[in-house]
Amino acid sequence: MLQYRLGLKHAISWTLAGRTLMFDVIKHEWSEKILNEIGISKKQLAVPLSPGSAAGKIDKDVANRLGLSESTVIGTGGHDQTCSALGAGTIKDLIYTKMSMI
Repeated sequence: MLQYRLGLKHAISWTLAGRTLMFDVIKHEWSEKILNEIGISKKQLAVPLSPGSAAGKIDKDVANRLGLSESTVIGTGGHDQTCSALGAGTIKDLIYTKMSMI
């Protein structure tokens, strides 16, 4: 909703899309199989983007009303637990664990 109010198309980070249980977390796209089963089209959903990527620039009129630069870029976020895990360094430990298992 916030992106829409800022003049952007709807976008969602992979981490948040994964929480919907309609997202293929391996392929990083909406699951056609699941969407077909529940009768939802990809067109009805936000565009999935990698966490931290640019969703777009704020609308010029909205930027002026809010006192922001017209070049303000809105980025995707991430799910709080995923971001917390990254911040705590557990991703690094996970990578080392997986590598040692190979």
